[in-house]
Amino acid sequence: MSSLLRFLSTAGVLAAIGTAPLLAQATDGAPGGSIARTALPGPVPAQAKLPAPGGGSYSSLLHDNGPFISGTGVGFAGADVSIVESGYNTYGYSHSSSAGYRVADDFTVPAGATWTLSALHWFAYQSGSTTTSTLTSVTVQVWSGSPAAGGTLLAGDSTTNRLGGAQFTNVYRVLSSALTSNLRPIMDCTVDLSWLPPLGPGTYFLDVQAAGSLSSGPLVNPKVPRDVSDNALQYNPITPPGGGWVPLADGLSLLQQDLPFKLEGSALIDPIVYCTAKLNGLGCLPSIGFTGVASATSGSGFLVRSLNNRNNKSGLLFYGINGQSGVPFQGGTLCVSSPIKRSPAFSSGGTAAPANDCSGVYSIDMNLFAVGGLGGTPLPQLQAAGTTVNCQFWGRDPGFPSPDNTSLSDALQYVVGT
Repeated sequence: MSSLLRFLSTAGVLAAIGTAPLLAQATDGAPGGSIARTALPGPVPAQAKLPAPGGGSYSSLLHDNGPFISGTGVGFAGADVSIVESGYNTYGYSHSSSAGYRVADDFTVPAGATWTLSALHWFAYQSGSTTTSTLTSVTVQVWSGSPAAGGTLLAGDSTTNRLGGAQFTNVYRVLSSALTSNLRPIMDCTVDLSWLPPLGPGTYFLDVQAAGSLSSGPLVNPKVPRDVSDNALQYNPITPPGGGWVPLADGLSLLQQDLPFKLEGSALIDPIVYCTAKLNGLGCLPSIGFTGVASATSGSGFLVRSLNNRNNKSGLLFYGINGQSGVPFQGGTLCVSSPIKRSPAFSSGGTAAPANDCSGVYSIDMNLFAVGGLGGTPLPQLQAAGTTVNCQFWGRDPGFPSPDNTSLSDALQYVVGT
């Protein structure tokens, strides 16, 4: 066996299609990991085209793992194409449940965020299918960390079919020398992820298997173009002995590749405190904080407050939707970028007069304010999920001469949730 064939057998990459020399052909990742030549049907009749990826709307797209379309309108019947890159020879990689193959790739939930996933858009094909999907099953497991490097299986299994439906992407996987080939129509599989628990900050791996009604694969096409950071994996049930995870590597370049997929869901972003409060006339430092969750629909339950304020003094909340600031203002720092809006005024309360101390607390329910429950004219964007809001308390402080006779808290940045 040649060194190349030995590598292909070890990596589980499917054989060349047709009878030309192996190095001149692109390959598909195959069940069994052996080299086999397969005759495919002739040209498939043209089918009605459905919207291409990105043409429709993803309700809440949290993650896009990368593109795979490398030519528009140049394929069979004017379709788009995903071209095997120069110096590569792998059309796609097997993740056949019947043969025991799986593939995995990673995504990261950023610091300060919690993701509740609802759906996976998974791109796969069976060679020789029409533009009507022949994919019948997709199973998903989610790992915390890499399954090849001591990761922990978090949820899912390799038996429950999560496939909700599949449609043609209007993209064919092709060679640059055969742009109008229609043997590998790529499908967009909508896969249910609503069963997953909320995912906090960290790196996770999607572990996917699929089944179909044809003998080929199913196969998953790589992301195009390849990037040096690509790190997808394939579970090979044969090699290493007893099975194991190996790099998802092209059969000719031997370079590791990534897989295209999209994740839908909702993201809860933890509020952050920033900027510097002004020391008040009694030597106390106001401190901003919050309880509850900012929501576009709940109508209450997100309390923003400031402690360590002078008692029984009027105040209000500065807020805006144009980012952070840090400019000098009334002897302190203005932490909200213009244009700045104001809440209705309220009292800090605290110890009754004649006491003069720092027991005052400014507070406002921003969910209630957003829906008009506290008066004023709140910005409509406060009721729009995804809006980033910056806010800071301002109050009266007779301990300073005018015009600096005011107090300023530090600031809070939060994102309005659903």
